[in-house]
Amino acid sequence: MTREVIYINDIRKKPGDFLFYMHQFVDAGKKFGFIALKSYPSPKHLFRKVMPLILFLINFFHLTILRRKILITTSRGDNILEASFPYYLSYQIIPMLWDTWPKEQEKLFKDLRNLRCPLVLVSSSQMAIQIEKETNIKTLWVPEGIAPDGFLKGLNLSQRTIDIYELGRQHSHYHKIIEHAITEGVVRTWCGNTYNEDGTLVKLAFDTEEELKQALSSSKVVICFPKIDTDPIASGNIETLTQRYWEVMLSRGLIVGRAPKELINYIGYNPVVEIDWNNPEKQLSDIIAQISCYQQLVDKNYDTALKMASWDSRMERINSFIVEYLHL
Repeated sequence: MTREVIYINDIRKKPGDFLFYMHQFVDAGKKFGFIALKSYPSPKHLFRKVMPLILFLINFFHLTILRRKILITTSRGDNILEASFPYYLSYQIIPMLWDTWPKEQEKLFKDLRNLRCPLVLVSSSQMAIQIEKETNIKTLWVPEGIAPDGFLKGLNLSQRTIDIYELGRQHSHYHKIIEHAITEGVVRTWCGNTYNEDGTLVKLAFDTEEELKQALSSSKVVICFPKIDTDPIASGNIETLTQRYWEVMLSRGLIVGRAPKELINYIGYNPVVEIDWNNPEKQLSDIIAQISCYQQLVDKNYDTALKMASWDSRMERINSFIVEYLHL
């Protein structure tokens, strides 16, 4: 039995939906040969009350043996039951998980047990270990990928028009350093999201994906930190690779900030210029003044991303993992 009997929940992108990494994963799965099944919205109001009872009855009467087919379902850590509707009745659910932050973990472990998931896929290597430890379910770390289509190679660094782009959540301390650099004239052009003082998002830097990609290809330096650095309370001890690093590498921008260990381990080197916290102001000034010195690094990052960023490159491993452990 091969990929032809493995199904994938075919979620559709809606206006204003920013979970496009899930859609890109699904598209790559369909391209690989997993069979797409239509996604259905779950009945929200009664769902959390009714579904646990249904699962209890299925498990109590050992009706899980009727689940002959396999369905890969994309989900956040707190949404597996809803994402599995209505296919949990007749399919073995293999979730592909993102956003498995500490506040969702107990619920996550409970849902995995109730669904009797035979295997789990997850975008965090730390959570892959934790899920196996807590549930005894074999789990595969799937490094977060991206659909490379549409990213622009852009001009060389010295010819670009945006000095600094703060991509994603801001590191509060380093943002103040950037603000000072703007005041001093070291940084002439900047772009980034707008936030309230409490860190809540006010407005994204760009309204469309196309505008984002254009800005990335026009940026010299792009600031990136893992969530554990920018929101340590929410992230707990989870440090993971996110697609923003691939976005910058595919746009040949210079990443300044900190690289998650997952990225370094996955590609075999550190693609990021790490912050010198002993003298970050001078470091930033020197980087902008000598930006051409980093052209070789961004070209290497670009070539690496072309080879390793795509979701397509993960599908064979996912298929082999399922075939091996479910003895297909």
